[in-house]
Amino acid sequence: RRSLVPLIALAILLGAFVGVAASSADSGPAAGASTAPAGDTGRFLDHLADELGVSRTALVEALARASDATIGDLQTEDLLTPAQAGLARDAVRSAARDPSAFEASLPDLARRLAPYRGLAEELRVSVARSLQAQLGVTDARLLRYLRASSLASAAAQGGTDRTQVLAATRRAARRTVRSALDQGLLTRTQAALIVDGTVAAVA
Repeated sequence: RRSLVPLIALAILLGAFVGVAASSADSGPAAGASTAPAGDTGRFLDHLADELGVSRTALVEALARASDATIGDLQTEDLLTPAQAGLARDAVRSAARDPSAFEASLPDLARRLAPYRGLAEELRVSVARSLQAQLGVTDARLLRYLRASSLASAAAQGGTDRTQVLAATRRAARRTVRSALDQGLLTRTQAALIVDGTVAAVA
């Protein structure tokens, strides 16, 4: 299976771009200038721009293009849905267009991410109920088992084979992501990664 590293890298890339764009807006040096604005980020950007022989503006624009290309790559690899790619591009373009106003756009971004928070909660509840049914334990005891990584012991005590517990977990996770797939919230690759990750977390 493909790992989640590309998605994590995208999050880091977007965060870095926003920080670079905001720093550029705050200091606003002239093209080709190499002043040292307040803050380590600003100094780093000036040094990087000098090393590359470009202005701070050109550096920000290059990072925006790299972000857009990375988003396209992840979408091509089935690691982003069209909606997710659009959300990521909107975040990059918002920061590039007006970094100082980016923070004001966060509520709208949070609204667009709401379905994913709902999906995460639905997955948690579905898997927890499945585990409780398999092990015959309360929610509080189940949480203690998972924190202590003693699921195998819990399964043995409940007279349930650990393999059966993991199979039930996989079925519960698949039921949850199937709905998300039907709604276009996830790609098939993302769904597979979520199911595998859920089983691994329980194991």
